[in-house]
Amino acid sequence: MSTRDTIRAALVSAARSLGAPDDLDPVMERPKDPSHGDWATNVAMTLARPLRRKPADIARDLVAKLDLAAAGIERVEIAGPGFINFHVAAGTTAGALGDILARGPTYGSSNAGANCPVNVEFVSAAGVDYSLLAEPEEQELIESLLDFPALVAGAAQALEPHRVAGYLHETARLAQLWYPQAPRAQQAGRDHGGATGAGARHADRFAQCPGTPGALGARANVERPRCSAS
Repeated sequence: MSTRDTIRAALVSAARSLGAPDDLDPVMERPKDPSHGDWATNVAMTLARPLRRKPADIARDLVAKLDLAAAGIERVEIAGPGFINFHVAAGTTAGALGDILARGPTYGSSNAGANCPVNVEFVSAAGVDYSLLAEPEEQELIESLLDFPALVAGAAQALEPHRVAGYLHETARLAQLWYPQAPRAQQAGRDHGGATGAGARHADRFAQCPGTPGALGARANVERPRCSAS
């Protein structure tokens, strides 16, 4: 078991002792600033609503229940509104060398996916003629949409589905910026019935744009595809 998985398992055990739901799956990320540790999680903030407590208080209780030595952690810090930063002990990292040598050529292999066929299509932006786009907001939105296949492939390979949630949030923000600069889209609504009929439905769809980033930021569920029995 990797250090990340060990810390995650310890967090799940500690969180459940506080009353966390059984399906809890803490997200572990590498901090951008190395001084903030080797791993970080926002699990205390995600538990604030179900536990009806302040994230900082939850973070303190989680840390108090963690067996740091067993998880290979040298020290833990609580930062900001409830982030938990983990500093991995030097011996823990060195200890992984024994596992690597013991497993030999099989180290790093995985049965994830259970031999399910996966079709991944990569779309290149190299052939896009941006001169046809009237506004810079259009170009930014198109570039973001073209990034989707590579983003999903990278998130799947790294086993980090939260990347997709962040991508959706950013794309929704770009769509919100684009629409006020899209007179053709707005005119289409007026041409198809104005305030009633198809025009009203068209306008209602675009009216949802401002709220989309907030909705995605508040809750984004990403599930892995499942193989059929056949």
